[in-house]
Amino acid sequence: MSAHDEEPHVHGPHCNHDHDHHHHHPQVPIRKPQRPGRNDACWCGSGSKYKKCHLRADEAQS
Repeated sequence: MSAHDEEPHVHGPHCNHDHDHHHHHPQVPIRKPQRPGRNDACWCGSGSKYKKCHLRADEAQS
C-alpha cells in the first residue's frame, strides 16, 4: 500500500499520533458547591432546617 492509498489523517480525540487535544479548551475554575443558608430547608430532603440537620456535618467536611 502506498502513501497515496491511505486515508488522509483527520485530527480528533482518537487520532493515532500524539497531540495535546486539550489545549483548545479554556480552563474553567473549580468552585465549591454553594451550601444552603442556615434557615433554608436541608438539602437532604428531610424537611428540617439546614442548621438542625446537616450544617455541622458539612462544616466538619470543609
